[in-house]
Amino acid sequence: MGLCKYCGRDAGLLRHVHADCEAQHHLQLQKHDAAAAEAVLLVTAYVEKQIDHAQLVAKLRDMESQKLIAPSEMRPVLVRGWETAIDNMLAKGIISAEQESRLSSLFGEVKITSEEGNAHGAIVKLWKAGILRAVMEGDDLSAHNFDPDHQLNFNLLAGETLLWAFAGVEYFEERTHRHTVGGYAGINVRVARGLYFHTGGFRGHPVESTSLDHIDNGGLGITNKGIYFAGPAKVFRVPYKKIVAFEPFSNAVRITKDSANAKAQVFSVEDSWFAFNLMKNLAAVAS
Repeated sequence: MGLCKYCGRDAGLLRHVHADCEAQHHLQLQKHDAAAAEAVLLVTAYVEKQIDHAQLVAKLRDMESQKLIAPSEMRPVLVRGWETAIDNMLAKGIISAEQESRLSSLFGEVKITSEEGNAHGAIVKLWKAGILRAVMEGDDLSAHNFDPDHQLNFNLLAGETLLWAFAGVEYFEERTHRHTVGGYAGINVRVARGLYFHTGGFRGHPVESTSLDHIDNGGLGITNKGIYFAGPAKVFRVPYKKIVAFEPFSNAVRITKDSANAKAQVFSVEDSWFAFNLMKNLAAVAS
């Protein structure tokens, strides 16, 4: 005879679970998952000022008292709620200073570690959102200076602030390639066995084609005055006043400079949405 894995009592011949016990177990799991999802929504509601701190604490404690969420599980639920709140607010637009303050407050209260908070990139997202808000609201950008240890040896101008740097960036340039197509006109005249003389000449015409060519891999820096690229084969700086167009792609940003023969320059980065918005807003301020 087997013992029920849920209640420990006799489950019958060749059985290891009571049907009622298994049904109760699945019901409890459903309640737990629903409570965990509700807790995540509560954290989001608190950050978005839909409920206050006292209401948040009361509702979470009520879940614990009903044994819907064990105290040991509450911390990961709060961390997940914190991450979800950041994603939800970014989906609606830029995170406000007040929302960032409430996120930081909850981060401190729960004592979320940097490893926990950035397990899915939430801290970096919050940092990027703060930079975008500072640019759009005309705040002092020097307070958002990127870590000097990651400046990738860019020689910044006086009064220039590095706001973000991407490593491992693939750099492409739009280039025009020319070649001639055609053939020989005329006839072949035999002058000896195995030897022919061609009486006509080569008649061809030039053809141009454009392609996006991979040029280099390196680091991309975005400052308040322009963008920098530095790699083994290519190093350059482009001031915002020289750029007439920005275009975002799912994994890259394309810029076009203000010149008669301007060719597109493309930077493949891991967060093209952020890179595009940062460049475009900084260019608007610089103009």
